[in-house]
Amino acid sequence: MDSDWTSFQMEQDASPESQLLAFTLLLRGALKAKSQGIIAVDLPRQVYQSITPDTFRSIFSDLLLERDPGIEARLQIRVVDGPVFGYGRRASEDR
Repeated sequence: MDSDWTSFQMEQDASPESQLLAFTLLLRGALKAKSQGIIAVDLPRQVYQSITPDTFRSIFSDLLLERDPGIEARLQIRVVDGPVFGYGRRASEDR
């Protein structure tokens, strides 16, 4: 990833699944092969709570694991208030 923190706000009328898929594909594209650092991720509470665990796993986890099988050990996922998705090298409270 090229910068410390990247944020995205998706179209509010898009389904939670579509929003999560778009964010996951952006994140997946930003991951560098063989990266070893922690990746902090912010997910909007409204999107996260609207998706079943199985759907979350198939959209978010499976797509990221396909790109980087060791990524689960390096992710710091936070569910945040507000509509903004984000990712980067530092925890959200450090921004």
